[in-house]
Amino acid sequence: IKEVHQDYDGSVSDGFACDVGAVYGISDITLGLALQNIGPDIDGQKLPSAARLGAVYPLPKIPVKTLLELEKPVYSDFKFKAGAEYEFVEKLCVRAGYEYLKKTGDYSGISAGLGFQTDIKDGFMTDTENNKLRVAIDYAFSYFGELGNSHKISLGMKF
Repeated sequence: IKEVHQDYDGSVSDGFACDVGAVYGISDITLGLALQNIGPDIDGQKLPSAARLGAVYPLPKIPVKTLLELEKPVYSDFKFKAGAEYEFVEKLCVRAGYEYLKKTGDYSGISAGLGFQTDIKDGFMTDTENNKLRVAIDYAFSYFGELGNSHKISLGMKF
């Protein structure tokens, strides 16, 4: 559940939306489905809702994971995304990806980044798989042709 706040040149509006999803493993393949930005209109404007379906497959014998994703925004065409993640040192990954974008210039939709994750064990609990906090820090650079470049940094926690 998330709060949505818009402020366009002094015109302010607020609302809420939610995201729901599920992950399912079949053998070595992990499938995911997500519905994003589900909620009521905000000041008469519809939210940019989307449905995403993705699959991750680890390549045999090398530490590379591949990803394919299909996204259908409610108000636009399908989007196709592909990527790979290579763990070149324990807990540190390099990533590359491509998103098909119409009319944005040559090589637009290309992205690259780094990711780091580690587990923090709780010293007050028994040392089991369930008693840890996983922390991840990610950086991504995306090239969007004439639209410019994008830098993203994220912090994630799983507990």
